[in-house]
Amino acid sequence: MRTPIQQAAQNGHVEVVKILLEAGVQVDPHMDSYDIEMPSPLWLAAQGGHVELVELLIRKGAYVNFSVHPSKRLPIHAATEDGHTETVHLLIINGADIDAREEDGWSPLAIAANQNHIGVVNLL
Repeated sequence: MRTPIQQAAQNGHVEVVKILLEAGVQVDPHMDSYDIEMPSPLWLAAQGGHVELVELLIRKGAYVNFSVHPSKRLPIHAATEDGHTETVHLLIINGADIDAREEDGWSPLAIAANQNHIGVVNLL
């Protein structure tokens, strides 16, 4: 079962996430799950292309290179797969590892090329 901040992040509910953060909910990697079924709020926001939310979570301390175990997928993999160019750019300028490989050896560039996401390929 996902936490309220995970649900809000997945659905792009910026105001709800702000309220939860003001109430003391943490976004640091210690809160992020190592369970593939429980990805971090940042990962979920990146997957959905929720740029404003990704920016907020990073400002509040979410770690851009925290991987989902055991897949080793980072938020940049999630954003790249769905072609979220602006989100990928935001992650890159905040230190995302563009050479990171997930468990099957796919880098963000390989994922973008495979999915024909030209804008993301150009960024990477």
